[in-house]
Amino acid sequence: MPQPIGKPVTAFTLADVNQIFSVYFGTLTFANDLRVMTKAHEIYVDVLSNLKAKATGDWQIYVLYQPLPPSYWRQSASKGGNMLGLERFGEQVLCRKSTL
Repeated sequence: MPQPIGKPVTAFTLADVNQIFSVYFGTLTFANDLRVMTKAHEIYVDVLSNLKAKATGDWQIYVLYQPLPPSYWRQSASKGGNMLGLERFGEQVLCRKSTL
């Protein structure tokens, strides 16, 4: 039987057992509009300043804006549909993903 080359990778070590780790993950889909993006950024800056003032410990926040062009849902319609309901949009939308 082949032997592993290195140690197996684990999500935590025994020293971490008494610690609590939480991950918040959220998405939001909206129109590809500069006004909406500007407001989303204003909200992000406000949330970030509140987190910096109140949060303790080691934490990170990641935000990603992913364009979703109409070809995504047009192709899915011919293959049985789109479970996200994106076909109701007539133009490109953006998906905002944030992880804390």
